[in-house]
Amino acid sequence: MTDKTIAALCCLFVLFHSLLGAQSREASGFDLHLDCARFQAKQGLTFVEIYYAFNRDSVSHVPRGNQFEASYRMNLEILTSDSVIKTIEWKREDIIQSKSEIKPNQMISDVYPILLTNGNFKIRLEINDLYEPKKVEINRE
Repeated sequence: MTDKTIAALCCLFVLFHSLLGAQSREASGFDLHLDCARFQAKQGLTFVEIYYAFNRDSVSHVPRGNQFEASYRMNLEILTSDSVIKTIEWKREDIIQSKSEIKPNQMISDVYPILLTNGNFKIRLEINDLYEPKKVEINRE
């Protein structure tokens, strides 16, 4: 991912966060923010972008050779009023050369695109630190 792409994603996240009333939750050492944008796709389908961000110092960075690595698992659920329609799980890592690279209020952010059938749904995102037993869950209507 290029620097321009990352900067654009961060700007979009801040814009949607301020305009659409994003959800945030602080628990177990995580300060997690979640928002989404919906776009009409083909007939009967909606393209959804799910934006999330959390403080970089929320995850534990452990020594790995001459670097430090944080490893965390993301669990995303898309729900209707009565059932889970999609579950996605993925793992991410944050590798740094020195813990001094972590600055106060520095965020790890990303966007997850997904194509869904039209309708009302709820988003549930959970982050699990794989090196220290802590996790946080957040919901968005």
